[in-house]
Amino acid sequence: MDAATSDPFLAHPVGRWLVDRQNRLRRLDRRRPWLFDTAVAAVILAMSLPQVIPGGPADGDHPLRPSAIRLAAAAVLLAPVWWRRRRPR
Repeated sequence: MDAATSDPFLAHPVGRWLVDRQNRLRRLDRRRPWLFDTAVAAVILAMSLPQVIPGGPADGDHPLRPSAIRLAAAAVLLAPVWWRRRRPR
């Protein structure tokens, strides 16, 4: 009995398609780990931009804080996310 007939999830075409996509993503991650690390860092940066750019929600609390300092702080905080697999300690 093979895996496709013993597992009802793999017996369905959508299940096989999902497992195939997952395997492709894993192979891509093994070949180019920096790609996913960059994508994760980009998503985090995009979600933090409203707090970093002038006129964002953070301006109500500290209107005199320069945006260059905010951008530098965001970059410093994102660096460990981007380097997480290169230097895990």
